[in-house]
Amino acid sequence: MSENHDATDAYERRYGSFEGHPGFIGETRSVDVLLGALERRELIELGRYRSYADLGCGLGFKTYAFARHFEHSVGFDVAKTAVELANRLNDLPTLAFRVADVLTYEPDEAFDFVTAIGLSAFNSADAGQTAGRIVALADRYLADGGVFLVVMDTDCSGSTRDGWYHLSARELRRLAGEVEASERYRARLYAPQRDAHTYVTFGAEFALRELGKWVLRQPRTHCLLVNRA
Repeated sequence: MSENHDATDAYERRYGSFEGHPGFIGETRSVDVLLGALERRELIELGRYRSYADLGCGLGFKTYAFARHFEHSVGFDVAKTAVELANRLNDLPTLAFRVADVLTYEPDEAFDFVTAIGLSAFNSADAGQTAGRIVALADRYLADGGVFLVVMDTDCSGSTRDGWYHLSARELRRLAGEVEASERYRARLYAPQRDAHTYVTFGAEFALRELGKWVLRQPRTHCLLVNRA
């Protein structure tokens, strides 16, 4: 009986946190690869940032992986169920999850490092509209001296697939230009799969994964980094 209780307690502890779930290792690895690539290119300086916000955090796996690098972190999502589950799995005292529509929510603080990863509010063929939303979110959430990292997966086809619009390379450049046209922000595009150093640093695993995406014409990661001008 005691052994059964011990086994039950062990499983409760294991599955009661992010680390006990199968997706955690992959999500953490992808976050570490991306942050390493951005730091190596001097596009971010993690040591300078204290606070972090994830806009559209969902279940919070990536949020948790990012939050390990900051002193104070918040994940925001409009889905109440997702936030409830994320808070149940969260064992990081410096991280909290809140229910919020990030487009209308008025935070009581600004953050040094902000991410929006696959945010549905950016699912649009209108680069001007998307740029306006990015600027509005930066105005609302980004602290002076901070960086807003927008991560989008696209096959650059300029077409809609699986319910998502895939920005073309030209539209990605226009998006960056529209953000800069606000005259409040600088915007830089970065694609890890086009960075030769990323393949050298992260090795065969990264190379094989990206080769598979290229062969199958699957969406690949593109980043827009936004800083105050």
